[in-house]
Amino acid sequence: MHRHWFDWSAPLLPAVAAWLVDEAERGPLVDLERTCCIVPGRRAGRVLMGALVRRCDEAGRGLLPPRIVTPGLLADVFGVSDRPIASRAECRLAWAQCLEAATPTLIERVGIRSLGDGRDRRGVRAAAAALEDVRVTLAAEGVAMADVAGRAERLERFGEAERWRGLGELEAAYLDVLDACALADPHEPRPLRPEVSDVRIALVGVTDLTTRQRAVIATHPGVVTSLVHAPACCADRFDDLGCLDVDAWQDRDVPVPDEAIVVRETPADQAQAAIAFIAENAEGYAANEMTIGVADDRLAASMTLAAEWAGLEVHHAGGTPLRRTPPYRLLDAIGQWLARATPAAFAALVRHPDLAHPIARRLARGEGVFDWVARLDDYAAKRVPAVIEVTPLAAHDENLGRLWDAVHEILAPLRGRRRRLGGWVDPVRQVLGRVYDGARLDAAANAAGDGLADALAAFIDLRPQLQPAVTAAEAIELFLDEAAETATASETGPGQIEMLGWLELPLDPAPALVLLGANDGIVPESVPSDPFLPDALRRALGVPDDRHRYARDRYRLEALCHTRSAFAVVMGRVDALGDPLAPSRLLAGADDETLVRRTARFCAGGDAGSSGPPAGAPVAGSVSGFTVPTLVDPVIPTHMSVTDFKRYLTCPYRFALDRIERLVERTDRVQELDPMQFGSLVHEVLQRFGEAEDLRDCVDPDTIERFLASALTETARAHYGDHPAPAVAVQLARARQRLRGFAHVQARERRNGWVIQDVERRLPDEATLEVPGAPPMPLRGVIDRIERHADDGAWRIIDYKTGERGDTPFKTHHDNERRPPLGEGIWKDLQLPLYHYLVRTLMATQGERIELAYFVLPKKTDGVRVVPGDWPEPYLASAVACAQGIVRDVRRGLFPMNPDAASPFDRFARICQTASFAGELSGEGAIA
Repeated sequence: MHRHWFDWSAPLLPAVAAWLVDEAERGPLVDLERTCCIVPGRRAGRVLMGALVRRCDEAGRGLLPPRIVTPGLLADVFGVSDRPIASRAECRLAWAQCLEAATPTLIERVGIRSLGDGRDRRGVRAAAAALEDVRVTLAAEGVAMADVAGRAERLERFGEAERWRGLGELEAAYLDVLDACALADPHEPRPLRPEVSDVRIALVGVTDLTTRQRAVIATHPGVVTSLVHAPACCADRFDDLGCLDVDAWQDRDVPVPDEAIVVRETPADQAQAAIAFIAENAEGYAANEMTIGVADDRLAASMTLAAEWAGLEVHHAGGTPLRRTPPYRLLDAIGQWLARATPAAFAALVRHPDLAHPIARRLARGEGVFDWVARLDDYAAKRVPAVIEVTPLAAHDENLGRLWDAVHEILAPLRGRRRRLGGWVDPVRQVLGRVYDGARLDAAANAAGDGLADALAAFIDLRPQLQPAVTAAEAIELFLDEAAETATASETGPGQIEMLGWLELPLDPAPALVLLGANDGIVPESVPSDPFLPDALRRALGVPDDRHRYARDRYRLEALCHTRSAFAVVMGRVDALGDPLAPSRLLAGADDETLVRRTARFCAGGDAGSSGPPAGAPVAGSVSGFTVPTLVDPVIPTHMSVTDFKRYLTCPYRFALDRIERLVERTDRVQELDPMQFGSLVHEVLQRFGEAEDLRDCVDPDTIERFLASALTETARAHYGDHPAPAVAVQLARARQRLRGFAHVQARERRNGWVIQDVERRLPDEATLEVPGAPPMPLRGVIDRIERHADDGAWRIIDYKTGERGDTPFKTHHDNERRPPLGEGIWKDLQLPLYHYLVRTLMATQGERIELAYFVLPKKTDGVRVVPGDWPEPYLASAVACAQGIVRDVRRGLFPMNPDAASPFDRFARICQTASFAGELSGEGAIA
């Protein structure tokens, strides 16, 4: 075993490439075919290979390249097995099989109920993945689960011996499952592969090896050389293999000067600090000589956005996680739809952009393409179904039936009963083929497709004994689990600046580096509490713990300081949610003076103030670009509904958006009846009661209640089917309670002499509002109920109200529980006074008394009652005058916005910018 030292004064990989070439035999060809370079990460391997090619080109020599692998592949390269090695998918399926076969007592002993009780499939998969992770961690250090209890007994308060004995039983069962499948456990020791005994091993910048990896190297008879990135004077801080001596790196000071440390407030401010660093160094370094380090992956999005604003091209070397790509999300949407068949799942599926063309092609064969998203949203909003079924869907809209057919034609290969997991691979491929065959895909989409193909391939040749019988939805979930953590990477383009994660930075050769996210918990890394392997247990077992991570990150930061000619470290004070962050312990300094100075600077804010507008942002003008849209040539209505007046009084601009522009809010997230739908349902039931001549004069509340309950059931079934959404079922129960209260009040009102004359009375065409000096305004509306008193012939106009609070007429019309003094601006609603005006004009004879009232059915059933609206004649005249003024303003096109009209249920809040901005109408008024 030899150690060779490469000083920190230069990047490691170009120096190693030169050393390998110089060490090779002289001649026209650099023969490294019998050399295996072990590098910490795959990117380091690509960089090393590139450096070797360039070095050979410069020397005018050819190259037989070495094999370059990461430490995780040492056993595969140098070890041999008489049986196939189990894949990660096979290992997890073996664990799942053990969990499903385990007794409840054993499941309880090992304490995995929080991850799944061993019975539901999703819980089993979560538990299997967790146990596989534990086994990987332990097996890497040569520890079996059954050994943990004995090796940890010396720990104080270690009370989990029985748990680990149970885990040992599960591990033994897991190994038995693999053995029965003639598979080798990937973590078991393997004998040396004879044909590689003369291969030279070069450990390139590898500072951490597991016990198993060390064992492979120890049994290798060939030459092993460790190429260490550190000066020879630091030899006592490394072991014989060139890995870190953990104890030797605990107290070593990191030589980061104060001027290299930057404190910023938010993630966006950290990104701007990186932009400023790049700008300061642009003259001295090309794009490929600068690197943005992202210690915290969550900062990558902020950095990418800031770079776009600044006109910089950033290449994220980590790639795009497959789970964020369109093909992955499409397959996930398909799985969700197959598993649940909910309106939200169907809406998400048909909204996926990659599915639009396949659906459109199939619709075009029939009566043509239509806006299926809007129609589907309309169906979901009106019917609020628990599940999407073809019969009620097509009955509501035959075009939606065609949409159903198109989707199910695409997904046809996924129909059928449970089958072995591997049996779903080809059907999934067929569906993806139906979607993407012939489609023009960019490089990212092609890479995502390749990633999914690789994930599916892992399930093709699974041992039959490991394959559970699953539905298509369950199979898709398993396939996606396999693909979720992979990423689609692309090559760095010309002029792009590389953005690297913390693990890849030490071997990056770029001389200029700005490191973001240097906060405690990130640098050094801190692992949250492990439910299986807490830090004390890790230390007792010889498994890497916080001390190992601290030593590793301390070495990395020191190496970065020495190898970079331009270097900055950026710390944030708060995260994206505004939660406070702590500065990295590695930057605190070894002496008390430095510690106090840097801590005070961080806590005081120092240079953490706002960095101003983002680089590249347009210059702010004197007038905000966020203006409320102006109504252009609005069409003045030729008639108005009685309820329009309240809309106008609330906000003329919102009235115009609703009544003139006819804007409709659409959503695919309807889960329950909105207040209007709930009220309409109750109104429809009460209409049926009022039209039942044999019942509307009934004075027996029980009889009335039975009729209403039956009518509610029939009406709800007609609208929402036999299986309404759970929230709708609850609302129907509440409606039934309110109708029970109505029955008792109705019986009492009838006994008191009030007789129903008409219900849901639509205003006739001749119903108008006279406007002095102007044409009358035709009025539209429906009066819920008209009554006459049996004794004195008085009229009573009833409006049903199903609001939660059961507001009185005064509260609704004046926003006051009491009738306010007569004056200007007292009216918030004109509904009942206008009904009074119309009934007097169209129905009642001169001198007949007309009463106004609400029949309120609030949330609390004991609040069901008839509440009179007692307005003297001057008030009623004032309401009519107010309505006449509104008609004049509407005809003049006056639709100013009322900024105080915002409410939690304002569907125009985003247009009016009352949800995020305080908006103003552009121009002098509402009309341009």
